[in-house]
Amino acid sequence: PEDERLYGLRHLEYVLEKYTLSYDYSATLWHRNQQAKKQEFQGDYIGFAPSFGERQVADVRSCTSDELYSLQCSQQEVMDIGALFKGAQFLAKEANKNNFEQNARSYRIIHMATHACVDEDDPLFNKIYLSDDYLSNSDLYNLQLDAELAVLSACNTGSGKLVKGD
Repeated sequence: PEDERLYGLRHLEYVLEKYTLSYDYSATLWHRNQQAKKQEFQGDYIGFAPSFGERQVADVRSCTSDELYSLQCSQQEVMDIGALFKGAQFLAKEANKNNFEQNARSYRIIHMATHACVDEDDPLFNKIYLSDDYLSNSDLYNLQLDAELAVLSACNTGSGKLVKGD
C-alpha cells in the first residue's frame, strides 16, 4: 500500500506533462525548423491568383494544351481566404514571379490559385504558372521559403509518383 501511494499511476509525473516533444527526420531539418521559429513573419497569409487574359500561349511541356486561360474563381478564392488572415494578396498581373520571389518568404501561409503542370518523366520540369512566367522546381529550391503551410490550388496537383519520404 505504501508503494502504491509513491508509485501509483495517479502520482507519477510523465515527460509529456512537463515538456513539449517533437520529431524531426534529421538534424539538418531540426536546425532549419529552429531557425524558422525565430523568423519574424510579415504576416500570416500571402495569396497569388494570376490572370492570363483571354488566351496566352506559354511554354507548356507536359500539359494537355498550349493555352492558359484565366481561372474563373481563383481571384475570389484568394480574396476570401485573405480576408480571414493578416497578409497580402497579389491578383491578376500583380501575381507575377518577381512579387512571389520578393514576398513569399515573409509569410506563414503561401497560397497559389493558378495553373500547374506536372512532368511525369522529370519533376525538375514541373511548373507553377504566374501571370508573367512560371516557377520551376529549381526556382523553388533556390528560394528560402520558411512557410508553415503551402497550398497549391491547381488541377492535377495530386498526380505524380509517390516517392519514399513524401
